[in-house]
Amino acid sequence: NLPPHLQWIEVDFPGIITYKEKHLNGKKPECQLQRISADLSNDQERRNLFAQLGKSARKTLILTEGVVAYITSEQASRLSKDLYAVPSFHFWIQDYSRGGFKRKNRSKAFTEMMKHTPVQFTEKDPIGFFGRDGWRVRENVFLLDEANRIGRSLPLKFPWTLLMRLFPGFRKMANKTYSFVMFERS
Repeated sequence: NLPPHLQWIEVDFPGIITYKEKHLNGKKPECQLQRISADLSNDQERRNLFAQLGKSARKTLILTEGVVAYITSEQASRLSKDLYAVPSFHFWIQDYSRGGFKRKNRSKAFTEMMKHTPVQFTEKDPIGFFGRDGWRVRENVFLLDEANRIGRSLPLKFPWTLLMRLFPGFRKMANKTYSFVMFERS
């Protein structure tokens, strides 16, 4: 349950915002929700939006789940710098992958679904990459650890399930592949 005074601002492509508003029509959020249509890959549009949002906020948490993987390293760097440039943007949560598993083993259906959204962020050390802009790790949560903590296993298929049971080292490597990190301003 979210507190009713919490301000939640959701920014996404215009088509996605329209889709959400259509399908969530009549649903009342528990907090103060505002949806903004914007293309955050457009540098000037992003900077203008961040400046506007930064003026009305005191201590903001930014969540970019499912964003960084699909932009280039150069675009991610500009996004990082633009976020850090707004003094009221204190925290930033993002998901990341260290690329431990090759994407060539994906199913045909998954490959077809993702053909227009290729993974472009290729940095081997995402933590260090964003740290150069002033962000430091406040918390780093590994996906498999979190799934175990809350009692929900990931829907992994054979042979991954067998490999993780038989070889603890493989599980350790897989665990460090997919994570969520909360950065804070340094």
